[in-house]
Amino acid sequence: MKLTGSFARSRSVVATGLLSLIVFGVSYEADAAKSARTLYNEAVRAEGQLNKSKKLRSDKNSWIKVARQYRLVVLNHPRSGYCDDALWHEGEIYKEVDKRFGSRDAARRALDAYILLVDGYPSSKWNRKARLRKADLYLNRYSDSKAATKELNVVI
Repeated sequence: MKLTGSFARSRSVVATGLLSLIVFGVSYEADAAKSARTLYNEAVRAEGQLNKSKKLRSDKNSWIKVARQYRLVVLNHPRSGYCDDALWHEGEIYKEVDKRFGSRDAARRALDAYILLVDGYPSSKWNRKARLRKADLYLNRYSDSKAATKELNVVI
């Protein structure tokens, strides 16, 4: 059976999330002792260095490394107040990777971050903006006007 539409993308997002757990397994354990604040601040510093360096900005892997640092906050401390901020920034970084490098995988990872943010942290200050980003990705990256409309209806 071929999956189509939003359901297929949702399954893909879940698979991406599980893959993240596997890929980050080694780092996840090594960073488990660090506090959420420390991990978040390290990610913010890495993003600042990325934005200051033309060389780093031109390297797709540098962007992805920073996005992964934000995800470590969520993986290690899922109940922390830093998680929604980390997911927002992760999504924004992957959205930028898609824009700069035309990476469909990055678009999928951005959508994953926004979905986790909206679903996992519904009272977050980022909720409305994350829904708008989801709608934008659904409409402009995946040509799914039904899913985009659904997100916009929640925001309005």
